[in-house]
Amino acid sequence: MRLVAVLCAASGVAACDVILGIDHDYRQGDAALDVVGGGEAGDGGPSDAGTCSFAVNPVVEQLALLDGSFGIASDDSSIYVTDMAGNRVLKCPLVDGGCKTQITWTAPSFAPTLLMFEGPTYVGWTDQNPDAASHRLRKVERDWDGSTSIDTQSNPYSEVSSMLYSFLNGTAPSGSDGVIFWTDPNIKNVAQYYVTGAPPQGNYSLFVNGENDARALAGDDSDVYWLVTGVNSSNQSDIHTCAAKYYPLDTYDGGCTPTTVIDHLTGQPLIAVRNNVLYWVEGNGVRSCNPKACVLNNLADVQSVPGAIAVDDCALYWTDLGDNSVKRCALPDCSGGPTRIASNQNNPRAIALDSTRVYWSTSTGDASTGGIWSVPK
Repeated sequence: MRLVAVLCAASGVAACDVILGIDHDYRQGDAALDVVGGGEAGDGGPSDAGTCSFAVNPVVEQLALLDGSFGIASDDSSIYVTDMAGNRVLKCPLVDGGCKTQITWTAPSFAPTLLMFEGPTYVGWTDQNPDAASHRLRKVERDWDGSTSIDTQSNPYSEVSSMLYSFLNGTAPSGSDGVIFWTDPNIKNVAQYYVTGAPPQGNYSLFVNGENDARALAGDDSDVYWLVTGVNSSNQSDIHTCAAKYYPLDTYDGGCTPTTVIDHLTGQPLIAVRNNVLYWVEGNGVRSCNPKACVLNNLADVQSVPGAIAVDDCALYWTDLGDNSVKRCALPDCSGGPTRIASNQNNPRAIALDSTRVYWSTSTGDASTGGIWSVPK
């Protein structure tokens, strides 16, 4: 089971892999990632395309009225939102008006940004440490009632650009629920710590160091992928990878030695991985490849400024800051080209999926136009 940063779907649902420079994806084990059609390993899409169907002219619904919404996740019963303007993280039911009329709980937090599910129990996020120029990771149980303190991993990070939760297929320390990875572009590394279902344990260790301006993360229980930006004078980017492994502090051996999946990509694309296929959205198109032997597959040519992406077994979804829209490409080959499923979305940011709907945040500084929005798949 794995979850990624802004993240994406949740427990008990058909979920997704998400990314916003934050990567959130939640893998099965809590029943999360399998959406409509069961995909065969390596094909990047459903084993039977007939199991996938999409809403025609879906009606956009506003679920939350917030002027500073950013990170978002959904678990088929509630939505979780980081509200930077309100310095809080919210849980709201997906019935009876959502965050417009009800809030299940509010966790105080200083300028929270990225959001992810951590295993079947917790929701985690990044915020700024008010006492230092650094970021920290925090979490509470999803059914938190406010009676217990917020768990905080307060080791300083200069910046958390993306984060990812992984079970690591049993390679995490004995008794651990998994490992959290994150990128820090300022000190050029991908770091990690393990979690045990209790507060984060111990100090963090480096997974890989010396990665120039490390940004977006994606991964599964066997491999981790991240974006290395500004690799040349044209400001192009590479995607690097390492086998997912935990490096404890007391036996740290220098971390992994990354390999390059593909190089010289345009700008700072966002990445996602699903069914052993790597996807990314560049400024001029939607691409994919088998990350073990990457032969570029051009799914669609489209001018885009992606804000966040998410993938399930049937489609790739992303928010587009260029034309303020939300788009979808049907897998495995984006047949028919990208479909705009929402227009006139002011500054669309994070995106998340559950078994039946797509969710995204808009951050506008105005609650009348900002908040959380949704359409049926």
